[in-house]
Amino acid sequence: MPSNYTRLLLVAAVTASLVIAGCGSQQAKTTPPVQSKIGLIVMEKAIQAHPKYADVQRLQKDYAALAARIEAEQAQGLATSPGLPAPGSPDALEQAAAKEFEARMKAKEAEVRTRLQAAADEVSRGMAAELDAYIRELDQEYQPQIFSLQLKLKTVQLSKEEAAPLQAEMDKLQQERAAKISARQQELLAKSDAVMKGKQSEAEKELAAYAQSLNNELAGKLAGRQAEIAGRVAPPGATGGPAAAEKLAATGRQIAAVQETIIADIRDKAAKVAVQSGLDTVLAEVKVNVSATDITDAVIAEFKK
Repeated sequence: MPSNYTRLLLVAAVTASLVIAGCGSQQAKTTPPVQSKIGLIVMEKAIQAHPKYADVQRLQKDYAALAARIEAEQAQGLATSPGLPAPGSPDALEQAAAKEFEARMKAKEAEVRTRLQAAADEVSRGMAAELDAYIRELDQEYQPQIFSLQLKLKTVQLSKEEAAPLQAEMDKLQQERAAKISARQQELLAKSDAVMKGKQSEAEKELAAYAQSLNNELAGKLAGRQAEIAGRVAPPGATGGPAAAEKLAATGRQIAAVQETIIADIRDKAAKVAVQSGLDTVLAEVKVNVSATDITDAVIAEFKK
């Protein structure tokens, strides 16, 4: 991974610099200044030759295998968990929750409508029975009078002038009876409407409460399923989840630690070679327009000592 290893390695060969500086001060009057000497190290080559590089490769393989297993287990969990959509459908859970809400609300509304209809039928039967009772009560008062008048009109030989008052009286009694029945019907209808309005209001409150309760229930289920998809809840029987994620992170930290150890060791070995070679500075494979001595092999040789 060149991007991780290509770092600017600036090694100040302290001992060499001090020696050169001292010599310069003693010979300043007789010789020109000593030119700076630069060393170059190919970091990728040095890293790959380091004894601990095999550990980095092993850890990187472990990291890749663990990451692949976690991803596979999460995909399998999503595919086999009941009620969960297939991977790659970010809106599927919300859509499923909305459909479930709609279906259950329709079922609840149908249940409430059935109850209201049953209540309306019961009220209607009650009102009809009450009206019948009232009509029977009226008939006890009006029917004898009407019957008597009808009998007279049919059995007694009356002139037209004599029959007219009897017919008028009978018509009046019938109209009074009909008016009283109509008035009681209106009264019973108003009473029925008031009863059903109360029941309708109760039904609306029941539906509103059910909708709120259902919304809370589905919101909780949705959050749980989203957490499962995100990996915060491991699928049943899976070895992934938080423990695997922590192991993955720990392996990543191990890789970084070994890499830092290798870099530090290369830095130390490069400083030693720089002192032995009389170099002022060592650059880590950077392109500069200067002449430099490649000390990569010398540093690698230090690993084997």
